[in-house]
Formats: sequence, C-alpha cells, structure tokens
Amino acid sequence: MRHSFVVILFLMHSYAFAQLKFESAYDNDRNVTIYAINPDVIPFTVVIDFTTLNNLTSTGGKTVIALSNPGRNVVAKLKRTNPDQG
Repeated sequence: MRHSFVVILFLMHSYAFAQLKFESAYDNDRNVTIYAINPDVIPFTVVIDFTTLNNLTSTGGKTVIALSNPGRNVVAKLKRTNPDQG
C-alpha cells in the first residue's frame, strides 16, 4: 500500500508541470513575434531576458514579463533597428 501511495504522489507531481512551447514568426518587415503555447488550463508567467540582440529591439525592454494564458499567446515583439542591415 505504501508503494502505491508513492507512485500516485509522483504521478500527481509530474502532471503539475506543464511545458510551454515557444514559436517565432517574421512579418514582411522582418520583425519577430514570439509566441508561447500553453497546453495547460492554468496561466503561466513568462520571463524572457534578452542579453544580446543584433539589429533588434524588444518592445518590452531588455527583460519581458508576460502572462501566457491557455492556448497561443504573444509574449514578445522584436523590431528591426536598421531595416537596411541584414
């Protein structure tokens, strides 16, 4: 009986950690939108720290804090600094 309790507790614990997935997409001006896909019913707070950006600036600053509700959510947008640079 004791072993089954440990297994049940482990399964409940492992289910509590949903994994967010991230996607990025470019628009016609080569700006980047970053999405978080949350498969769970519970919202998650996402923190992204941009340490180095080349020819891009984050609309949310160096550190972006966003809420990822269930489903697909925009968490950050990166705009090109110099459109003529690659």
